[in-house]
Amino acid sequence: MNIYCLPEFVTEFDKLIKNNSYSFIETEIIKSYFNISFEEAKKGHVLNASQQAPFIKRRLKGSGGARLYLTAILKDEDIYLAFVHPKSGSAGYENINDGKKSQLQKDVLDSILTKDFYKVSVNGKSLSFTPFKNIKEEVETELGE
Repeated sequence: MNIYCLPEFVTEFDKLIKNNSYSFIETEIIKSYFNISFEEAKKGHVLNASQQAPFIKRRLKGSGGARLYLTAILKDEDIYLAFVHPKSGSAGYENINDGKKSQLQKDVLDSILTKDFYKVSVNGKSLSFTPFKNIKEEVETELGE
């Protein structure tokens, strides 16, 4: 299973983890998406009818914690983190509207087609984000392509 994310996710994530009140988000993402099965990783409330690429809303740290929106690409067992927001605190708000949900689904597909996304990995107790284009270039260089 590979974990990827959109540029908007990185922007929002970076803003949130600067606030100690939201440091739990990083820990919860690591716990929920690394060293677990794909079946566990794609758990949550499915928001669309797609059989190949369900768009999922998942709670992080219970009802007052945060919400994570993602797309699971079933045939490849890939997870694309699209957006995260807290439910409480200074940056908290209720669920995103239907227009935003639709836009996020479109953004995931566009990012996959244009290869404009990040590979998410864990460095110790922190998440790191590597632009996919950089990874592709490194592999091509190593293979002499």
